[in-house]
Amino acid sequence: MVGRSGREVLYGLMETRYNLQPSDIATKPGVYASALRDILAGSASIVEKHMLVLVKEKTGIQAHTLEEAVAKLKARESNLPHN
Repeated sequence: MVGRSGREVLYGLMETRYNLQPSDIATKPGVYASALRDILAGSASIVEKHMLVLVKEKTGIQAHTLEEAVAKLKARESNLPHN
């Protein structure tokens, strides 16, 4: 969806403006989504939908927002047996 250079620019903006790393999506999905919306304006919904499609393809979890997807993933993880 976003090429390598576009992704790097987006990550750079997230880091400099919001002090967010790509890994922060798991711990701060609401903040991450808000930053995406601030940076990308109307295009943010397209990127978020693409991310949700990837989550569904990789995990089978369907969600309407990044926050919901992360919550469902965390709930699934907490229900897994720990060795």
